[in-house]
Amino acid sequence: MSEVVSVRVRKEVKETLEKAGINVAGKTREYFEELAWEARTSATLAVLRELIQRGVKPSAWGSSAKLVRLVSQDALRGDSFQISVDHQITLCDALLIAAAIHSKEELVTCDEKQANVGRKLGLRVVVLS
Repeated sequence: MSEVVSVRVRKEVKETLEKAGINVAGKTREYFEELAWEARTSATLAVLRELIQRGVKPSAWGSSAKLVRLVSQDALRGDSFQISVDHQITLCDALLIAAAIHSKEELVTCDEKQANVGRKLGLRVVVLS
């Protein structure tokens, strides 16, 4: 489901962007999607920081350490954006695909569309039901 968001800018700003061939609506949408992703990421990091402050110890090496790997979003941002645009998927889905490519690991997902894009890009894919 989507929602309409209206933003007012000076007329000359819009005209300048359009003359430069910039899709204002598309760029605005991409910006809001990335902003939302960053907000979700910040919330997740806040939970992780709280767990660390409470003294929750990480799992022993060899258990969850083999299942989860943290990767800097900065290293993936350009690739994930390009995957998102090329395959018309959300930036969040594209980021997970870019992370799998970057780490040379398989993509594990419940999303069939994401799985199909991963396969097109040469990933080994596991679809959970």
